[in-house]
Amino acid sequence: MDTKQKLADTLKELMKTTPVDHITVNQLTSSADVARNTFYYHFADINELVAWIYNREIVTQLAVYQRERDWVVGLDVLVTYIENNRHFCLNTFHSLNRDLLSRF
Repeated sequence: MDTKQKLADTLKELMKTTPVDHITVNQLTSSADVARNTFYYHFADINELVAWIYNREIVTQLAVYQRERDWVVGLDVLVTYIENNRHFCLNTFHSLNRDLLSRF
């Protein structure tokens, strides 16, 4: 597993119990067992990591369904993602990062 994915998985796990705006880089890197500098090598802040997760896990997948006749399938993919990542999506929505979620 690459470092970015390890940080993403750890953040999603932490977000099951802690609002994203209460998670610190120190807490994240400690839980992921990576150095703080390693985090900053890949991301400017936790918001950028959240954006990376959404881009990687859903936005790129939805690009396939941009044609008008495929929108129903794309909607199903999106709803399934939200269902499978309920804590992550709701936590993002209820946090100060709500504007980040609205961009997606």
